[in-house]
Amino acid sequence: MRTWILSLGIMLIAISTLQAQDVEPVEQESVLRLGLLGPNLEYEAKLSNTVTLDSEAGLTFAFGYGGNQIGTVFEYALYTSIRPRYYYNLGKRQWEGKSVHHYAGNYVSLTATAVLHEVLSSRDEQNRFILGPTWGLQRNIGDRWFFNFEIGAGLVTSEEETYLGPIIGLDIGFQL
Repeated sequence: MRTWILSLGIMLIAISTLQAQDVEPVEQESVLRLGLLGPNLEYEAKLSNTVTLDSEAGLTFAFGYGGNQIGTVFEYALYTSIRPRYYYNLGKRQWEGKSVHHYAGNYVSLTATAVLHEVLSSRDEQNRFILGPTWGLQRNIGDRWFFNFEIGAGLVTSEEETYLGPIIGLDIGFQL
């Protein structure tokens, strides 16, 4: 638990330090995406030019790790996730002539995810809830495609256990 609180504290300090820098305003709009590696549907709502609220739902495929899940090679489940994102380098990317359209940049976020095993699985899998800070990068591929990668650590809870586990996300898809 201390590790999770320490990680959250470090992330908040980093965000406050980054906000102190002069960032050129970048005009953005909310965006709807269809992820192909899930598959999933994602909506990133604009709160400001550098802050969004990203919400998504879809099908997840995962390798079991930690707690009672050691030994589980493959699992699938429905999931829903919500995360506020702070994009800290959009002004710099724009100044360097790089694309910032559809929030193409690096971000920090606080991810909250519910993994619903009981909907799809006939095995005795439990629903899990995950909360933790992440760092990520999102890039455009051409005009309509995107790539997103995020990594962090989070507190994973279920009915039987609570443990600290990795948060890793990878997605490629189409911006609608």
